[in-house]
Amino acid sequence: MTIEIKIAVKPVIKKYLSTKVKTNPMILSRTNIYGIFLYNCLVRVRWKVKACLIGVDTDKFPEILNVVISEDMWQRKGWYIHPQKQADFNNLVAKMLDEEFHYYMDIQTMDLGQKIYPSFLRFREKFDFTEDDMPIKTMEKNYQRYRSRLIA
Repeated sequence: MTIEIKIAVKPVIKKYLSTKVKTNPMILSRTNIYGIFLYNCLVRVRWKVKACLIGVDTDKFPEILNVVISEDMWQRKGWYIHPQKQADFNNLVAKMLDEEFHYYMDIQTMDLGQKIYPSFLRFREKFDFTEDDMPIKTMEKNYQRYRSRLIA
């Protein structure tokens, strides 16, 4: 028997995750960082909670990531993930996305001598991000902050 839980995520986080692990549904496994994090967030609850999305800000996290948990994990750890842990999961994946973005931009601009704007577009294409997912202005400010921290 398996159980499926729902985790609230941002659209960009779901797209990024889908390039790293199977997300339709995501099978919880302790063989990748995402599964390890979620596994350690699982708790057993004594009260009847109908869904893991109670208390989650669905305006901030409008997408749903379905996660399948094995019977063994369900019996040992539980099936509930607190809303704050769901936000923490989003922050973890966003941080990993930022690090990959910074690494990609450093390679493109410093090592390969590419221009910044086309590199932004190639990075977005790599993950199938749209302007709504990752605006160019946001990418530009993010990369400028990163570079200024390195120089300082």
